[in-house]
Amino acid sequence: MDAVKLISDFEKLAESTPDLNFGYIDKKLGMVHLWWEAVSFWDKRILVTSGIHGDEIACPLAIYKLLKEEIPFLTKMHRVRVDFVPVINFNGLRLEKRNSREDIDMNRDFLRPNTVEVQKYKNYFSTKMSSTLYDSAVTLHEDYDATGFYTHYTYRNRKSWASYMIKKMSPRHLLDRRRTIDGFDNKSSVVYHGISSRDILDGEQAWLLKSYSNCVFTPETNMNLPLNTRITQHVEFLKMIIEQTES
Repeated sequence: MDAVKLISDFEKLAESTPDLNFGYIDKKLGMVHLWWEAVSFWDKRILVTSGIHGDEIACPLAIYKLLKEEIPFLTKMHRVRVDFVPVINFNGLRLEKRNSREDIDMNRDFLRPNTVEVQKYKNYFSTKMSSTLYDSAVTLHEDYDATGFYTHYTYRNRKSWASYMIKKMSPRHLLDRRRTIDGFDNKSSVVYHGISSRDILDGEQAWLLKSYSNCVFTPETNMNLPLNTRITQHVEFLKMIIEQTES
C-alpha cells in the first residue's frame, strides 16, 4: 500500500476542510493526528485509531472515506470532537505486513513498549490528547478468520451500546455467528470484556479503558471480503458510534 500517499492525502484533506485539523505525532514514523471540531464548545469526545496491524488496510482507508465523504454528517454532530490516529504502524502498512519492523505485534506492546511507534503514540497521547476522558474509543481492526462483521467491546458502563449497534448493522451486513472468537464467548456478534477483565492487558484497548475512555469498541471485518465492502462496514459502524455518543 502507498502509505506515503495516504498520509499526504490526509494532510491535503485537512487543508481543504475547515473543521478538520492535522498534526504529526512523529513525521519520520508517518504517525499523524487529525481532529474534527465543528464548534469550540463540544462536550463529548471520541477517539478513533487504526493501522496498528499493517495488513489491515481497510481501517485507515475507512477513516479517510469518513472524513472525505461524510462531511455533511459530521457537521451535524455539534456536540462531539472526534480525534483520529489513522496509522500507528506506518512501516507495516507500507509493506502490508501485520507486525512492526522488529516483528512485534504492536497490539500486544502497550504494557512495556518495545516498539518506538507505541512509545511515541503513548507519550503523545498522554501529553497532547488526554485532557479529558473520552466518552468512547474505537480501534479499527480486521480478521482473516471472521465469518462476518463483529466487535469486541471493552467497557466501564453502557454495556448495551454494542449490541444495539450490531443489531443496526445486521439488515445490511453478514455478521459473525461463531460460538467463540479468539477463545472468548461470542454473544450475538459482540465479544464483551469488562473493566476488571485481565485477558487483554497488553493491548491498546485495555490501555485506553484503564485511563482514557469510558468504553472501547474494536470492530472487525472479514478480510476475505472485497476491500470496498470492508471499508463501508467500518464507516457505517463509526457513524453509528459518533451519532450515539453525540445524542
